Amino acid sequence: MNLKNLVKSLRLAPEVQTDLEKLIQLPEIERVIDAARDRELEQRRKLVAELKGMPKKFAKAIADAGEAAAAANARIDVLRKQLREAEVAAIPLMQQAYGISLKAEGAQSKLEDELRASCDPRIVEFKRLCSFIAMAALERTEYWEEKGDGWHGSYSRTLRTNIDEINAARAALATARNECDALMLQALRHEEMTTALQALAVKITPALATLSLKPPVVEADDIKAPLGLRTVAADNGKVFVATAPY
Repeated sequence: MNLKNLVKSLRLAPEVQTDLEKLIQLPEIERVIDAARDRELEQRRKLVAELKGMPKKFAKAIADAGEAAAAANARIDVLRKQLREAEVAAIPLMQQAYGISLKAEGAQSKLEDELRASCDPRIVEFKRLCSFIAMAALERTEYWEEKGDGWHGSYSRTLRTNIDEINAARAALATARNECDALMLQALRHEEMTTALQALAVKITPALATLSLKPPVVEADDIKAPLGLRTVAADNGKVFVATAPY
């Protein structure tokens, strides 16, 4: 839009518009306007030239990046192929490893079975008695009420139980049974096994004492039940533990 059209679009009073039209026709004003137009045109020429040179300016960078991307994609294709080949090659190896693992487990299990079958029979008896004593521990469950002073002459009542002691005793017996399993896989002299079983009995004694129970009695050639503990074979192969004091 030139200045004349701009002045007309302002919708000024006729006399004001006439004065403005005369003003913009002055040579000094025209020179200023022409100079501004020349500067704007020069700036546009620079932008056009830069636009035309843009492809050439970035051509090398684009080409280099394209080559690098192509090389990377080619490398990816090679790696994918190698990965597929490695996966295929790994299948029989994994199958072989699994078969060896099964074979090793079977061989180990066979050796363990042989060691258990020929172990000192006192270990088996000690473990068996630990199971009976653990059952007897459950029969020692007790509940009682504790009274205490309350507010304004009243008293409080608290229900107590010895379940913590029972759990501790049964946990100690479970640990002892696990240690018996480990002893079955050892190669110890008779006297060494006697010492090991005696130490195991001593180890579980404190936990059993809280329930007035005792561990199996370890002798040089035998394992005996603690005094008062007896087992009775009943129908269907079930085992009952006597409730007499131990």
